[in-house]
Amino acid sequence: MNPTPPHRIVRRVHRGEPRLVQLTAIADAPVEGPAAARAVFDALAAALRDEDATVFAEKVFGEPGVARELRRARDAAWAHAGLPVDTPLTVVGNRPCVGGELAGVQILAIGQRSPGTLRTLLSDGRPVGRELELDGERIVLLADLTGGRPLAGPTEQLGGMFELARVRLADLGLTFQDVARTWIHIDCLLPWYDELNRVRTAFFERVGLVGGPDGPQLPASTGIQGTHPEGHGGLLELLAVARDDDTPPFTPMRTAHQCGAFEYGSAFSRGMVVPLGDAELLLASGTASIDAAGNTVHVGDPEGQVRETYDAVAALWEALDRDWSAVVTGVLFFKDPATWAAWRRLREAGQVPDIPGIPVYGDVCRDDLLFELEATAFD
Repeated sequence: MNPTPPHRIVRRVHRGEPRLVQLTAIADAPVEGPAAARAVFDALAAALRDEDATVFAEKVFGEPGVARELRRARDAAWAHAGLPVDTPLTVVGNRPCVGGELAGVQILAIGQRSPGTLRTLLSDGRPVGRELELDGERIVLLADLTGGRPLAGPTEQLGGMFELARVRLADLGLTFQDVARTWIHIDCLLPWYDELNRVRTAFFERVGLVGGPDGPQLPASTGIQGTHPEGHGGLLELLAVARDDDTPPFTPMRTAHQCGAFEYGSAFSRGMVVPLGDAELLLASGTASIDAAGNTVHVGDPEGQVRETYDAVAALWEALDRDWSAVVTGVLFFKDPATWAAWRRLREAGQVPDIPGIPVYGDVCRDDLLFELEATAFD
């Protein structure tokens, strides 16, 4: 009898055009050592081949310090399966809640027989992004955007991170007006978060997202703790969309359950709806236990914060006439083991939805926040 593997692969497929394939590998028990990590990537490679799909975006969450080993395991699995290894891979250091070295992997792939052209974006010969060109539409993922010297302070590193993103977008004929979502991982999140807000808002003012007559035009975002493999203090990824016609490439999500984050100094939207061919990507920003006035609620109460967070994300889905069944992947960030245990109790009791989410430890943007959830849905 074969032992039960410590991981599971959750597969969600949108069978329109383009055909979207979301794969989420989730560690349910410690994944330890190169052989166990290789087994996870072998399973993902098999799923990609089964779906005849190629990677558009790929992110790995694992114990800080093992990024090189995880990358080797992925490259070996991809090469063995005959998959291209020149696609960008983001590795974020977050301690897995279940222990071990690998918490999970998220892959968004495109069916090979789908319309459009998919290519890898290079900088100095290194893969830094992917671009999908459909009829009259471009979808660009830029990965591993860092700035400044690894030992520099937050102003230099965070400012450099956004400036590098601007330059890479400009090289593609795009601007930050085309950016639908960002993912920001910061090693020293709590000491650096105020400066992130200051640097980001000033940058968004400079590029025209803040201060215009129509009010702030802000991407969705997650801003959370996470370690860069090479010691940079900040790591940025972004998704940009541009169209040849006047059709809006994306639409911000809004809900009365929470105020806009810009009202309390954080320059991001609560979520974004991104049409993609005949599908829609519903990208919920990182969400925590914050009320309609921008205050932390359920301070010191892990179960209360988990419930409130799910309620806030559910309000986003409800405003779009959707529900949790549309969710294809997510990441769950827990400040401490007590919050992780509270979430498990609620999940096992059926009091929060059991989505395909990767659980990791990480500080949230306020010291009194214990839990954050980001989620992606298809329609």
